[in-house]
Amino acid sequence: MNNEDQALVELKDLDIPEDVVTCYNQMGIVKLFSWQYQCLTLPGVLSEGANLVYSAPTSAGKTLVAEILLLKRVLQTGRRALFILPFVSVAREKMLYLNSVFRNVGVQVQGYMGTLNPSGGFHSWDVAVCTIEKANGLINRLVEEENVNCLSCVVVDELHIVNENYRGKILELLLTKLIHFNQKLQSEFKSDRIQLIAMSATLPNLETCAQWLGAKAFRTYHRPVPLTEYIFHSGQFFTKDGQMFRKLSGNFILNKDNDNVIGLCLETVVQDSGVLIFCSTKVWCERLASLIADAFKELLIQDGWLSIQLKKFIHPDKQAKYIADFAKATGNVDSVLKKTLPVAIAFHHAGLTMEEREKLESGFRNGLIKVLVATTTLSSGVNLPAKRVIIRSLWGNPNGPNPALCLNSCTYKQMIGRAGRKGMDSEGMCLRVVLKEIYFTDYTLLRMHYLELVMGQKGCILLDKHLMCISNINKLKKNMRTIFDKFSEF
Repeated sequence: MNNEDQALVELKDLDIPEDVVTCYNQMGIVKLFSWQYQCLTLPGVLSEGANLVYSAPTSAGKTLVAEILLLKRVLQTGRRALFILPFVSVAREKMLYLNSVFRNVGVQVQGYMGTLNPSGGFHSWDVAVCTIEKANGLINRLVEEENVNCLSCVVVDELHIVNENYRGKILELLLTKLIHFNQKLQSEFKSDRIQLIAMSATLPNLETCAQWLGAKAFRTYHRPVPLTEYIFHSGQFFTKDGQMFRKLSGNFILNKDNDNVIGLCLETVVQDSGVLIFCSTKVWCERLASLIADAFKELLIQDGWLSIQLKKFIHPDKQAKYIADFAKATGNVDSVLKKTLPVAIAFHHAGLTMEEREKLESGFRNGLIKVLVATTTLSSGVNLPAKRVIIRSLWGNPNGPNPALCLNSCTYKQMIGRAGRKGMDSEGMCLRVVLKEIYFTDYTLLRMHYLELVMGQKGCILLDKHLMCISNINKLKKNMRTIFDKFSEF
């Protein structure tokens, strides 16, 4: 067993309120992994509110570290905290979760996301879970009211979002305001600074981030469920170095399945496991979901070996009940979903309502959806692991502004991080599908080596050409002159 796998320290030993420990224990969280304890006990982090930036793979338990630090900071200082997440659905899920964990110790959790604001107003919460835009608005309000020091802690999940064009700029501004506020307090020898905690599964330049935030840095590669990546081409699985690993069983080779994507889904479903497929556009998501559903329907009315196996895991009565519940919860069922849900297939993209997306996510977690075809939106934040992840294309939206742009390393790593379910799978598998029309020459292998390089741990910054450009202080001073002027009035 790897040292980072060992869980040696119990939550109760961290001086956490007993009611909170009980809640975590009921969720199966009794002890910390070794890496979590090492991270928490970095000098000054737990005891003095030192800033922290850390990176851990998806499903490694990184959020627990932030939750412990946030709770202890709120209880120790009596001041408030923000927990910032990129998407409304993820923020809503986190708000409900934190409320269930913290409510018995008198810590009120509310949310600022989408159209949701606390019913009791600004003074009704101790912890506010916010989207990036809402959090920035809150910070601006506190600056105007000269009340920024009411905050004791700000947690930012998915820090790599700072690499995005729109939300990244907002997150950059938000954090820079807090950095400047802390610097001002330090210059005045005041102790009520804000602890900044930032995390991500995909931070290639962790030290740069830590330097920018004035934070302690910690990285772990611990992953409870091992992840294996393959290139899939012409019915064969290739390792990352180009060696043929195995062939797709003939049982799963179907007519009209040119790239064997349907066969790959079937191979997983008949093991009673789920598949996530990532496509680059909403149209492709719906089209592929329909194609897979058509193939499943045809198999379900046949009597061969594969049909018999598939019938063991797709039950018409359960699907009918799920569809009825879906319609009741959302008010309507999309025309494509009407076609795909009876055979446990669905798509997921931003064109669906929040209620529809949440219901689909719930269906996938509960095994009522076996194959979910999604855009990259699903790769971040949402806790939706699958046995197998299939990346349909490494390239961008052909109708978008950069059709030939390769997926950036952060998005790629977020995608593959969905593979493997803790407590259910011995390993996760990610497949990068290369179309049959592309001849698998030495050139293709060389290109895959290149992609592995730029998407690997050492090279992934190569594609993120403006990641952490915020470290350029001259640029910041120029772009934020008015904000700094406002701070100088304190």
